[in-house]
Amino acid sequence: MRRLPTGFVELHTTSIKILMSKGSSMGTTKPKSSRRRPSHSGSGEDLQEQHLARKLGLKRLRRFALLIAKAMHTEKPKAVHDIRVASRRLQQILDHLYPPPRSAVIRRLRSRLRRSRRALGEVRDYDVFIDSLNSRLKSEPPARQAVLIKLHDRLGK
Repeated sequence: MRRLPTGFVELHTTSIKILMSKGSSMGTTKPKSSRRRPSHSGSGEDLQEQHLARKLGLKRLRRFALLIAKAMHTEKPKAVHDIRVASRRLQQILDHLYPPPRSAVIRRLRSRLRRSRRALGEVRDYDVFIDSLNSRLKSEPPARQAVLIKLHDRLGK
């Protein structure tokens, strides 16, 4: 079983709370007079677009959660890559739903998504290195293969 960086359960829970909230109080702060946001009349089109964006956000959040569970139970490098992609897409929806100025909650969530991607980037780099080592094992002469096998065993795969 793969050990993922910590913080994913909290990240998932926070994301759900934000995407499920109907009001905008969680997503934006009061604009400062120097940074006025354009006023929206709250037309039906705007509300429908926001509803569709929330729906897409929840879909991406479910995919993100599913991929985390999948990555914990598999050793396939693609699972880690897929989580990183899903977190980027989830952040894009959050950016669309909650434009600047963002509340502290949204800023923290975006920061957690970014930190998680960085941590998973290290896991991904390790997985890619192991895969390249496996590929190289097949093409090396027997004398070098022995050294590469020792390195491979030392890395734990």
